[in-house]
Amino acid sequence: MMKENQSIKVSLKNISKLFGDVKAVEKINLDFAPGTMTTLLGPSGCGKTTLLRIIAGLEIPSSGNILFNDKDVTKLSVTNRNVGMVFQSYALFPHMNVRKNIGYGLKIVGISEEAISEIVAEVLKSVGLTGYEESYPDEMSGGQQQRVAVARALVLKPKILLFDEPLSNIDSKLRRTMREDIRRLQQESGVTSIYVTHDQSEALAVSDEVVVMNLGKIELQRDPEALYRQPKNSFVANFIGDANILEGKLVSENGRHSVLLGGFRVNANSIPSNLDSNHVKVAIRSEAIRLDENQSDNCLECEVIWRAYIGSAFEYTLKSSIGNIFAVIPSSEKHFTIGDKVYISVSDIGVSVLEN
Repeated sequence: MMKENQSIKVSLKNISKLFGDVKAVEKINLDFAPGTMTTLLGPSGCGKTTLLRIIAGLEIPSSGNILFNDKDVTKLSVTNRNVGMVFQSYALFPHMNVRKNIGYGLKIVGISEEAISEIVAEVLKSVGLTGYEESYPDEMSGGQQQRVAVARALVLKPKILLFDEPLSNIDSKLRRTMREDIRRLQQESGVTSIYVTHDQSEALAVSDEVVVMNLGKIELQRDPEALYRQPKNSFVANFIGDANILEGKLVSENGRHSVLLGGFRVNANSIPSNLDSNHVKVAIRSEAIRLDENQSDNCLECEVIWRAYIGSAFEYTLKSSIGNIFAVIPSSEKHFTIGDKVYISVSDIGVSVLEN
């Protein structure tokens, strides 16, 4: 197991990458703390995989520098960076059994067969695959193959572990278990890890920090809860979870902040420091909305214009005087049908005033 003081910091300094006239990433400055798991999250084409490949040494940046601790590795080849990588395609050798797949890198560097067997047995235990040494990839499930891929990356004790969409080829029922396994292994090993995905829940579940990217730039870097609760701008609020973006007037009284949306008022726990007007955009999380058939103080009258049952919850689209509103209500609560008049209230914790 890697000790925390052996984990390394990864720093990107003004990293840009051009493919012809296309800017894949532009002037990225980013630090990955030692021993942590950081996820690069964003839509297709945002630059997250390009950035991961630059860290790995599979792509050379057009400008900027990459530091492992204080060592500049920008010009080092991938083979000299001691980086482990787990791909979405698993990339296992189909003609080799599990023991040979995991031990291949050890064999290349001259480790004896006896030592390889011991090391492979140890790492298989850590990924929960003891007894599968003689199995071949086509005899294993997708989840098992991905565990083998993780084991193969860990066995060489890399300075950095990189994950490129590792769960995209695994069915949804296995993803939760696999992301728990990946997170546990990362924490036990202490290796600095960088994870790429476009799946929001996956990013929030496995990460110490999440970096949201868009059009080759960083939109926001925060721990998962802060990112969700304080999304900063409309892009992040819409990309992470479901948010209603509404315009209103900011009112501050005695250190307390609220936003007036027509005649409806929602409380705001914090506001951005760089606001230049009291006309603001506010993000209201869909699960922060509550529906009631009875009118009460500070509620908004709405009409149900769409409803969908998704098992654990009902999704509603509500027509109101301030625009359509999307709400997600647990299926255990009272439900309504299309055409019903309802009154909504909003939990304070689900409200964020945005910078733009």
